[in-house]
Amino acid sequence: MVTEVNKIIFNALVGGRGIYLPEVGTLYIERQAARRISNTKLLSPRNVVAFSSQEQAISLVREIEIVASCSEQQAADIYHRWLKQTRVENTLIIEGIGVLVDKSFRMEEEFASTINPQGVKTLVLRKKSSHWWVYLVVILCVLLSLGAVGYYYFFDGFTSGEQTELLEDDRSFAVSDSDYTSDDTIPTEQDASASSAKEGVAVESESAAADVAPNKGDVSDNAEPTKPQTDVAKVQNGEFRYAYYVVCGIYADSNNVPRAISQVEKKIADVECQVFPYRGKSMITVFGSDDRAECQQYINRHGSQLSGLWIYNAK
Repeated sequence: MVTEVNKIIFNALVGGRGIYLPEVGTLYIERQAARRISNTKLLSPRNVVAFSSQEQAISLVREIEIVASCSEQQAADIYHRWLKQTRVENTLIIEGIGVLVDKSFRMEEEFASTINPQGVKTLVLRKKSSHWWVYLVVILCVLLSLGAVGYYYFFDGFTSGEQTELLEDDRSFAVSDSDYTSDDTIPTEQDASASSAKEGVAVESESAAADVAPNKGDVSDNAEPTKPQTDVAKVQNGEFRYAYYVVCGIYADSNNVPRAISQVEKKIADVECQVFPYRGKSMITVFGSDDRAECQQYINRHGSQLSGLWIYNAK
């Protein structure tokens, strides 16, 4: 008799229907979501037998009456005899299904497999790998980029402008006759800078009698600065006519000057090279102005065509 009643409960639960046990409560199937059982393990979704003290399903007495085709009184008698044999104090043992202790139901493994045909799996969670090194690489790349930009804007501007000015102001910097050779190449910026000292310079212009050439037309902001006159090397009363000059080279052997000027004219169109005597040597200039900024603009404009240009302070 106990086995038959247990089967009725079994079939009701497996069929997805709850069953109400008079004087006890209701057993029913509940779908539970995935649940974490530890820091690294996760229990997959599953069906479990839940308990409620309220009447929420068909009565087991009614089920017995239907299955056994007996009267309600007979079914109730069968139920009470079954309950007397399966319940001990607050524990109800339903063989083949599980055990109800107070309000907590613990299923048997075989029944759990029956209502979970795909099984209940324990998933192992993988710890997220740390990507700190990615952020470190990004930060290093940003710092390197900022450093490159800062170097370009700061040091490039320093070497093209301020460094030249420092060399020009160093009046104790002497030039020896051995600083230059008779090569046909124009000295580099380092060689030219080493010859930029002005102490005791006696300057004499070879083009002092050149005619003054008027400016032709208006010039846009991006155009080459207009020179007030073509004779940039004109000397008046022993002084240069302009305060600043763009120098492309200084030669100890005057025989090399024509060839150097020829090289410059091939690289820069419409250039006006002038030669100044400088401490027994020949200094070739390509531009002159009272505004140092115009000389710097000239270097910025033609520096890619002719390297080694620097500014000479004739003041």
